[in-house]
Amino acid sequence: MGIVKADSVSSFDVIDEFLRAAVVKFPKLDTVVVLGHSAGGQTVHRYALLGAGVHEHLDNEGIHVRYVPTNPGLYVFPLMTRKLPPGQTSLRPGVGRGDTGGWRWTAPRGCEGYDNWGYGLGGLDRAPGDRATRAANFAIDRYLRPVDRKLARQAMRDPGGRTWAKAARIALRMQYASREVWHIQAASDHAGTFGTNCKATVQGRSRFERFSNFQEAWTQLVGLDAPNLHFVALEASHPHSSRVVYASDAGIHLLFH
Repeated sequence: MGIVKADSVSSFDVIDEFLRAAVVKFPKLDTVVVLGHSAGGQTVHRYALLGAGVHEHLDNEGIHVRYVPTNPGLYVFPLMTRKLPPGQTSLRPGVGRGDTGGWRWTAPRGCEGYDNWGYGLGGLDRAPGDRATRAANFAIDRYLRPVDRKLARQAMRDPGGRTWAKAARIALRMQYASREVWHIQAASDHAGTFGTNCKATVQGRSRFERFSNFQEAWTQLVGLDAPNLHFVALEASHPHSSRVVYASDAGIHLLFH
């Protein structure tokens, strides 16, 4: 008996199908909350970035989609720079309490792939499967083309090239900024994570520090109006508990209101 090998399917394609099915199964549906904690929070965050039309389909049906990534270990940073100590181009792992007020945004050195997909918006054309490129092409057409037709047209003539990569980064940032995303993080989550993985460490030394740096990148540096992106640091909470997050006032409100 031969071995049957199924075609690979992106987990995001599976989420797409769940959302499409919800429209049919629940005809009175008016709101969908896409929620995840820790690794699930990373999934929700990345899914909001790599949406490829299902969000817009639900919106056309009058269904609002809210994304709630909680305590994710990593973020996809919108910029090619990272917040590092003055005069340094790398960061050692360790406890990270967010005491980075005097640090500077700069490009890390000696950390190959720090901006590739999963950590940043680079290398989308080299990401496993075709989801990243499909999502980038959708965002270029839907979000970038109306404001910069020339760049969008040049990008589609240069698939996977430098112009396409530039346009994809801009378009995916525009798409993410258009969606309602609530980033929730326990403010006491200071422990170092991911060991010596420099691609994670240059984002911050802890989940809380990465959350703080990601917030600063979006609210101060990206240059896009993003009133739908929210950042909530939960004080006096367990450093890494989904139950505590979901039972908090913020969690209950976002889930049921």
